[in-house]
Amino acid sequence: MLRVEGTLTLEYAQLLEGMSREVRERLGRAVIVDLAGVTFLDEASAALLHRLKQQPGIALAGCQLYTRQMIEASI
Repeated sequence: MLRVEGTLTLEYAQLLEGMSREVRERLGRAVIVDLAGVTFLDEASAALLHRLKQQPGIALAGCQLYTRQMIEASI
């Protein structure tokens, strides 16, 4: 499980994407990205998270209402 806290901008979302893929590949197991601690994300990072959750073996969890709405709106 990878936990994210605070503000999530594109730069950090890209870092999270790379880390998620690397952990999944190295461990050969599913990765859960816990977003419960995210207080803000921009449109670009929401779009990236939307793409990330479509990846096999990667799931998003703990999304607060704001975070979930931003990710869903980025379709």
